[in-house]
Amino acid sequence: MKKIITFLIAATIAAAAFSCSDNINTNNQRNSEEISESEQIYFKEANITMSDDFNSIISIDKFDDRILIFGKSNSGDTVGYLTNTSFGEYETIDFKPQNGEIVKSACLGKFDRTAVLTYLDGKTLLYVFDRFGAIAVESELDDLIPDQETSAVIISNDDGFIINLDGQRLAAIDKDGKYSGDIDLKGMSVFGFSKNSEGIPTAILKSPDNTTEISSVEGLAFGESHKCSSLSNSAIAICGGIGKFSLVANFGNGLYGLDGDKWIKLSDFADLGFSGYELVGIVATDEKEFAVLTHTARKFKLKLLTEDDISELKAKKKITLATFSDGYGLENPVKAFNDSSENYRIELKNYTDGGIYPEVADAMRRDILAGDAPDIIQNYIGGMTVDSFGARESLFVDMYELIDKDEKISRDDFIDGYLEAMDFRGKLLKISPCFNINTFAAKDKFLGGLTEWNSEEMIKIISERPEHTGIFPECEFYTRTDMLLNLVDYCSFVDYEKAECYFDSAEFINLMKQIQENEMGLTQAEFEAMLGDDGITFFESPGNRYRYFWDDNYLLNPSYITCMGSFLHIVKGQFNEPVTFIGMPNDMGAGLSFRADEHLTLSIMQSCENVDGAWEFIRDSFFTENFYHSYYAKGNLPAIEKYLDEQIEETKELTMYENPETGELENCNYYALDDKSEERYYYDPFTDEEAQKYGDIVRKAAKCERRLDSTVFSILKGELDSYFNGERSAEDAADIIQNRISIYLSENYG
Repeated sequence: MKKIITFLIAATIAAAAFSCSDNINTNNQRNSEEISESEQIYFKEANITMSDDFNSIISIDKFDDRILIFGKSNSGDTVGYLTNTSFGEYETIDFKPQNGEIVKSACLGKFDRTAVLTYLDGKTLLYVFDRFGAIAVESELDDLIPDQETSAVIISNDDGFIINLDGQRLAAIDKDGKYSGDIDLKGMSVFGFSKNSEGIPTAILKSPDNTTEISSVEGLAFGESHKCSSLSNSAIAICGGIGKFSLVANFGNGLYGLDGDKWIKLSDFADLGFSGYELVGIVATDEKEFAVLTHTARKFKLKLLTEDDISELKAKKKITLATFSDGYGLENPVKAFNDSSENYRIELKNYTDGGIYPEVADAMRRDILAGDAPDIIQNYIGGMTVDSFGARESLFVDMYELIDKDEKISRDDFIDGYLEAMDFRGKLLKISPCFNINTFAAKDKFLGGLTEWNSEEMIKIISERPEHTGIFPECEFYTRTDMLLNLVDYCSFVDYEKAECYFDSAEFINLMKQIQENEMGLTQAEFEAMLGDDGITFFESPGNRYRYFWDDNYLLNPSYITCMGSFLHIVKGQFNEPVTFIGMPNDMGAGLSFRADEHLTLSIMQSCENVDGAWEFIRDSFFTENFYHSYYAKGNLPAIEKYLDEQIEETKELTMYENPETGELENCNYYALDDKSEERYYYDPFTDEEAQKYGDIVRKAAKCERRLDSTVFSILKGELDSYFNGERSAEDAADIIQNRISIYLSENYG
């Protein structure tokens, strides 16, 4: 049967024999010497209407100029379409699985032979159809696929087929459907497998030491092999390239082509209507044109991507935005801005290609100091903030100047004191639309009338707590160093603007002694004795852990208030009797403090050539009614006063949700009393007075930012461990801490 197919506008990308059930691992890793940043291709996407016939698509594959699309039709039948690179017509292959038989993958081989790999009751089955849709081979491969959860992706080669099993095994199948043996991985794992541009099965392999190499498959062994850069631990979609690229792969944060041993970035997906993690299949239809399979909102779509006529896009002024976590929290705003802006276009520069956050932050810091900074940067990740550049604050734009000349937003729109708390030496070098509060909650009956406390008062209350009451959940698994660093805001002993610290103060030394003398927390030896063979110990809570505070099992709740609803849940549900949010102890300032949203704290570099456009993106993406009414913002405290007022008002209303099973509205204001049962305690919303009280707490906390510093933390941890291990006196340890951190502050903030 043939059918004429039409598609709308066009676009570019490629993938081969990819099963949509594949597990995706995006723990990215960067090798800047082997990754080339070229001018990106701007794709225009079009729906391929052929996909409208499918309810789900299992595989998309290509051999020569023929393409296979295999999945379930809207009628529930399992079917394959054989078409060409213009998607002008197709022929069908009907497959009728047995009851309970699961199709794992399908691929296309020579002479339009289609292979379908399935799993049924512990058995692995292979069917090969000829070009006319008749079964040419039917074989049983015993228990090659160990269980139905195992990912199994099949590709064809000249000798038959190769099956990739969860990236841990490559099994060869001959042309008659018989198992030939395994390809020796030599201790490596497969995180990408496809035929290359010459039609040769090719694996991207990663060794235990994280080196990566490309190897062709010859029989039951690897042939030619060479090292290449590593962008990820898994390719979400991969295919053979056309032209100079032997392979093309989607690593989530972008589309890359392999030229020799270098991955060249082709697209960051910023101009497309889907994210990189939604692109799950790809085949190259031309050198700069790809057919892709996307999976969004439980829908599978085939799209054609082709290089756009970029004359209009090039007329837009480019603004680069540095991100971590593959643009977490920024991807959708970037797409929306690029679609609506007539003058500017945001391009993401992803620093997550390099491992753990401190290393990633160091990579961005080096770029900034080398004068190669992106135009907009994210703060906080890995402990890197604009504050940490100290005397180099001239590197960043003072956003007070942008706000003061802006007709859409003013300083008065923000919660009183919020901007001043975030500024540095009178300049607003970073800004965030949302924040959270760090505090302690405790029942009033334990606090003896205190609403604020210093460290001595806190230690006294902790020491005199009822015999059966612990300090806070999980504290039994903390060392004494952990206890100190969790009971006190250590950064309150640092004045970054003056480049001074106060760790030799009587308050800090007394706190060290009190934790040691009262045996709050474990010794290092006690802690190490709890570790398992893997060096990890986990806090295991009892079955009634939700009754901790109801039953006075613990004195303090270290509370991270993300939104006004957090107050309601803790006060009315978790404690169910009068409670005070007392903040962290500190003789030198407010105990209540806030942390700005990590992912949305942004700065603009002075080197940015389009500062007005950068500010337009920040303002219109994160300081608007649309943003503050979004699901993301509703879970955070808003920096704009009127939207905080809205959240406060919402805590005075009964929150309802629609039960998906019954379709009826049910009360959301409840507290689960036991995680082993469905027992619930329902509570009322805040009264006017209560809502006002906790709104005032937010406004007070918004005047003091808790600034985290990974260097200060590291120095404290090392020297406090030495003290609590009995290696030196409290005074000596405090002097060493004071000297080391003073030198750090002088060098970086002086």
